[in-house]
Formats: sequence, structure tokens, C-alpha cells
Amino acid sequence: MNLAIEVPSGDIKFEKVKGKQHAEMNVLGIVGGGGENGDVAAKFSDTVKLDFEDKKQVEKLPKSRITTRTSSMWRPGSTT
Repeated sequence: MNLAIEVPSGDIKFEKVKGKQHAEMNVLGIVGGGGENGDVAAKFSDTVKLDFEDKKQVEKLPKSRITTRTSSMWRPGSTT
């Protein structure tokens, strides 16, 4: 299954690391199995790293969103 996540870029905090503007987002996803007992069909995690040369590039971000994509394999019938 393919999944895309959008994050408002204004919520991301950058800091200067090795002369560049750097930020990291830790993404955790939990997919429910749809059963009455609260089974978890799948979990995934990812770290999205953002690096920009200077603050001018970072200042352009509030006008946009950061999108990350992931693909996961889940057993058939595990979600409803």
C-alpha cells in the first residue's frame, strides 16, 4: 500500500548544522486491522531529513507543505 503524508512546513523547526539549515521529522504510522479487538495490521516508521543551504530557502517553506511517501506490504485482508 502506498501512503503519502503532508506536514505544514511552518511547524518544522530548523537549526544550523554544519553550515546548513537542518530539520528531522520522525514519522510513525499504525494501521488498524478493523476488528473489534483493536488489532494492529501494520506499523511503519521513517525519519525524513531536510537540509537547505540557507535561511532564504527555509523562509519559502511556509507557502508549501512537506510531503513524504512510503510503501508497505500488509497481509491480504488485514485491514478493512
